[in-house]
Amino acid sequence: LDRVGGYDTRYGRWGYEHLDLSNRIYNAGLTSFRFADVVGSEDLIFSCDERTKVGSSVSDIERFHLVRNLKTRSEASYTSAEYREFRTRPVGAAAQNVVLTTYLTAQPDPQRGTTWTPNYADLAELRRSVERHGRRLVVLHDCLDEPDTDLVTHVRVAPGGAFGSPYFHRWLCWWRYLREHPDIDQVWCVDGTDVEMLRDPFPEMDDRLYVGDEPAPLCIPWMVYQHGGSAKLLQFLSDNRGVPLLNCGLTGGRRETVLEFCRDMFDFCVTNAREAGPLDMGPFNYVARTWYAGMIVHGRQVSTEFRKFDRVSTESWWRHK
Repeated sequence: LDRVGGYDTRYGRWGYEHLDLSNRIYNAGLTSFRFADVVGSEDLIFSCDERTKVGSSVSDIERFHLVRNLKTRSEASYTSAEYREFRTRPVGAAAQNVVLTTYLTAQPDPQRGTTWTPNYADLAELRRSVERHGRRLVVLHDCLDEPDTDLVTHVRVAPGGAFGSPYFHRWLCWWRYLREHPDIDQVWCVDGTDVEMLRDPFPEMDDRLYVGDEPAPLCIPWMVYQHGGSAKLLQFLSDNRGVPLLNCGLTGGRRETVLEFCRDMFDFCVTNAREAGPLDMGPFNYVARTWYAGMIVHGRQVSTEFRKFDRVSTESWWRHK
């Protein structure tokens, strides 16, 4: 536990996490055998789960998708000796829940082809809604000069952005902030200009990864057009063409989970930027469904239907357009 930590929660509800832990223990030099066992163990232990003698909380179809989608992460762990934190926060630290957003105007918006003129009013709707629920909002920005309040904190970040994309830069900003604030328990990383908190999500969250979505299927023409230069993403879109399109404007969960997700997102974006383009919708869907398949929650509990401008929902935590 001191050397390699515990289970990797990114495996979610089922599959591979025990192999991952054994790999890390072995690669750290803590055992001479990767999967140690005793002679004749099949006569000592009868696994009802393995022999399907008991019911499972994971359906056969869900298990099929988890095996396929988690295989990449499991194979990567074969040479890993990394430490995986297994506690929700440092012992004795006071927990806090926060909403993070970014407001980055130093570089042009590659989706719209324009440079944003800083205007603090753009964040007014999000700010008011978070304050209304008594929650804390942290704005990571490169252009504002606003005083902090009891519930709103403004943090200036260095202007920049890998490969000229603020869509990539925001994941780096979120990752750095979460890395530097281990006192955070739960967090949401949200778009700043078209998102509104309708209900307080924090009391109802667990250890899963919550994301936004859209009514369209994954493999829509817009996605193919934006990411057509990446063979990896095109194959992913083709293989998963009928699944719901996830939207990167809403990402929430435990600090440790979201911290890792932000790092994985930034790594994927900058590694594949030249082929995949400067937008992050394709990488978001790829990383979420490939590396976090067992953890994803989306739907009307998380957000209203995209672009419906629904402010009266009593079911959804967030309105996203």
